[in-house]
Amino acid sequence: MLGVGAYRTRNRPARSEVLPMPIGQMTWTLTDHQGRLVRPSDWAGRPVMVFFGFTWCPDVCPTSLARMARLRARLGPDGMKFAIVFVSVDPGHDRPADLGRYVAMFGTPIIGLTGTERQLARIKRGFGVYSAKVPQPGGDYTIDHTAAIYLMTARGTLAGTIDPHEADAVALAKLQRMIR
Repeated sequence: MLGVGAYRTRNRPARSEVLPMPIGQMTWTLTDHQGRLVRPSDWAGRPVMVFFGFTWCPDVCPTSLARMARLRARLGPDGMKFAIVFVSVDPGHDRPADLGRYVAMFGTPIIGLTGTERQLARIKRGFGVYSAKVPQPGGDYTIDHTAAIYLMTARGTLAGTIDPHEADAVALAKLQRMIR
């Protein structure tokens, strides 16, 4: 019989099976809400808050984007040092124009990104993001997805995440540390 530690070690996938490299370090290309191609290098020199979701999301996505806008405002002039990025995990519904209308609702500059299933699979794998379609009555679907906000440094490395359940004061302190 294996001990608890041996069981966990034996059944835990190797790091390379979970994420091919450090979070966010994979190269990718997506289309922004204005129809332009975007790559990670476009963010070089600027910290970024990244959230994965979809425009039809009834609660988590609008709440998270509103929170990022609120945190940006609470940072005062330093808030504009951050790019806020919303990556749609629903290419079936979210076209660039849809993303443009959606991100405009939050009253602060937000970059909406989308792509093909293959492009989105690549960026999701690079960030370790989970998403899955959930069929709904009538033939449509919703999407279960990771709800963390990823915090990327100006050098493109992961600084941490903002959990949907942590207090704004904790999230604000994380952002302030990133711009010091």
